Amino acid sequence: MNSVSEQHAAGQPRSADDAPRTPFRRLILLLGCVALAGAAGALLRWLLGELVPEQGMKFPWVTFAINVGGSALLGLLVGIVHALPRTPGWVMPTLGTGLLGSFTTFSSVMLAAVDSMRLPTSPELNTPRELIDPALLDTTQMGIAFAPSPTVEWIAYLVISILLCSGAAAGGITVGHAIFGCDAPEDEGSKGAKR
Repeated sequence: MNSVSEQHAAGQPRSADDAPRTPFRRLILLLGCVALAGAAGALLRWLLGELVPEQGMKFPWVTFAINVGGSALLGLLVGIVHALPRTPGWVMPTLGTGLLGSFTTFSSVMLAAVDSMRLPTSPELNTPRELIDPALLDTTQMGIAFAPSPTVEWIAYLVISILLCSGAAAGGITVGHAIFGCDAPEDEGSKGAKR
């Protein structure tokens, strides 16, 4: 009766060193999966930013599209996970928090807003205002007496981003529920009432 399994079978208590370590190993494995998925999401976001650079754009369309599309995908994932209760426990942390969490970040929205609001400090800088024909910025020719300041434009951009990303996430949840049929599970009390 020297082995741990023989001691356990005989009813003898296990020592602290003999306790199973599977929950700890699962946690370490999950953290590794979330980290790898997070790295993949960040690299994908960076790659899209490199393929379609925003430096010459007055409006950061790439950041906007990434955040709205990623919010819709995150909502879809949440809808699917809630509709399918037997989804493995690693799916939401790995794909939701890791992949889509690093792919869609509000910090990128803020960075795009701050970068676009900076005034040029040297003629070599290619800011959005330098790339636009000054005649197009003259609103008096069009009968418009007020042109919004860059601050007003970017506050509007931030509000629009929050609203559209929230709407995209809600739409994704709705689509996930619709496709995978999210029926509310019946509790024991309602089953007995139907009989």
